[in-house]
Amino acid sequence: MTSPASLASAVVAVLVLVVGLAAADSPSVAGSSTPCASSVAPQAFRVTLCLTAPAEGATLPGPATVHATVAVSGTAPDVEGVTYSLDGAYVLSDEQSPYSFTLHTYLYAPGRHVLSASVSFSGGYATPPLSLPVIFAPAPAPPPPPPFTPSTGTPPAPGAPLVVAAGGDGASGLTREQQVAGLIASWHPNLFLYLGDVYEQASSEEMLNFYGEQGSFFSRFRAITNPTVGNHEYTLSPTAQPYVDYWGGIPHYYSYDIGAWHFVSLDDTAQYGQGAVTSPQYRWLAADLTRNTKPCTLVYFHRPFFTLDADAPATEYTAYWQLFAAHHVTLTLSGHAHNYQRWQPLDGDGAVSATGVTSIVAGTAGQWLSPFTRTDPRVAAGFDNTGTSSGALQLRLSNGGAAFLFQNVSGQVLDHGEVACRGGT
Repeated sequence: MTSPASLASAVVAVLVLVVGLAAADSPSVAGSSTPCASSVAPQAFRVTLCLTAPAEGATLPGPATVHATVAVSGTAPDVEGVTYSLDGAYVLSDEQSPYSFTLHTYLYAPGRHVLSASVSFSGGYATPPLSLPVIFAPAPAPPPPPPFTPSTGTPPAPGAPLVVAAGGDGASGLTREQQVAGLIASWHPNLFLYLGDVYEQASSEEMLNFYGEQGSFFSRFRAITNPTVGNHEYTLSPTAQPYVDYWGGIPHYYSYDIGAWHFVSLDDTAQYGQGAVTSPQYRWLAADLTRNTKPCTLVYFHRPFFTLDADAPATEYTAYWQLFAAHHVTLTLSGHAHNYQRWQPLDGDGAVSATGVTSIVAGTAGQWLSPFTRTDPRVAAGFDNTGTSSGALQLRLSNGGAAFLFQNVSGQVLDHGEVACRGGT
């Protein structure tokens, strides 16, 4: 993840930062065209961070490229990324070299600002921030997105199934995300379900840069996308506001019908905290499932109810699972766990049952993968290998059921099968 920076001998550091027992040996020179800072970690490795764009003191008339280089000498842990801030407020965390992003100046007030960057390493060390003064000229904002209404996708050919792609935990700007997006595009899906989490803190800049805009990353599927919210979307806002704004005022829960299928998107994050049967979301869901007349139902949300992952399952929403079972939900999808898991059909108490609900976890859409921390005889298939398990879930929905496959970015089909619909109540 690191990329070495080449510094000309005439360019010396603007800012020298000393950490722990180390002493820096580069004097600062005002007016350097490429501000750089050197620091030495307590583990004795040296880090040189440079902000190569925009230019120091530049006036930015509109969206501008921000770029940093990182050079490390000595034995160091992995670089986790470069974190950018503006006037001390978090902007974006870039986890992969080249460390650059588009700064959308229309999101901020015109005038003078201070852009800062810091390098973080696994193990907890982060360099002191390197700062760069800039000026934002007044810039018109683009038109806001249209008010959110659930997409019905593109219609399949007569007699053909509805092709649905699904995956979560991918919007981070990494190469793997681009690979997963390319895989999904090769399926020509009619509908895309994003299962939550935009990294690292789902800021407005991360929504635009890492979920994407104008066809980049997952934004290429925007017209056919019905997302659900993840816990990272709540990091900066108690209402997940950047996510809500990006999707044109999207509600925390909603439902829609396509063909023989009823779809339900829920917010089961701990931050939302609506697991109780008295909560507005639960009461809405109970009424929604009671009204549903479709023979097939798919419910999706971010945190799984059953998982092999180190992160705990959404046990505070157990009453929801019991509601799914009572209403013969066909299939549930979730992310959050950065791996793939398919559980055998389970009844309302979590016991294996031929008439139960099938649960699939697909948090494999581009972020790092997490290993399983336990086993469970109820699991039908699971993949957590960092080298082979980044990918997405494909569903082919017909009037009687769903054919599913999990494919990795190398094109390998790691799991496949069918789930039959059993009708509503």
